[in-house]
Amino acid sequence: MPSETGATRAYAGYEYQLLVSLWVALVLLFEEECAEQLELEPASQEDIEVDLGVPSERASAMIEVTQRMILQVKLHSSSPWSVSD
Repeated sequence: MPSETGATRAYAGYEYQLLVSLWVALVLLFEEECAEQLELEPASQEDIEVDLGVPSERASAMIEVTQRMILQVKLHSSSPWSVSD
C-alpha cells in the first residue's frame, strides 16, 4: 500500500483532476456537442474553462447562446490534511 504522504495525496488529486477533465471534455465536445474547445489550467487559475454554445438547430429561440463554464476539481478525501502531511 502506498504511503499516505502529502506528495502521494497531491498526486492522487492531480490524477483525479486529469480524469475529470478528460471526462468533461468528452461529454461536452462529443456527447452533448455544446462546445468546440476546452481550456485546461487557463489564465484564471481554475481547472477547466469552456464556452458553451448552443447551435441554432438545437436552440429553442432563433439565437445562438454562449455561456462560459468554469470548473474547479477537487478530490474528496476522508480527512483534512494536517501539518504533518
